[in-house]
Amino acid sequence: SIDSKIPDPLSVLVVESLPFRRVGSIIAAAARGRLADIEGFRLLRSPVVRVETLERPLSAQLDGEIIEAIDTARFSVSVEALRLAVPHPSKPPK
Repeated sequence: SIDSKIPDPLSVLVVESLPFRRVGSIIAAAARGRLADIEGFRLLRSPVVRVETLERPLSAQLDGEIIEAIDTARFSVSVEALRLAVPHPSKPPK
């Protein structure tokens, strides 16, 4: 059984290296949903993710908006933070 109090984990793809010569195979892997299988890429899954830069603050975007440079960010899943209202399915038109 699934415990509703434990959120599904976030998926974070860490790119450790991105050689230009491998861009074609990386695009093909992305199309197949297999980026975590590429050498130099790692997939991390956790309900809470903390990102820290080691050298200098990095520019960041939040929902497409550029925010000031950051050196630390924390991401987490909030259980039931978003509620959706959807109509009942209707019969297809004849």
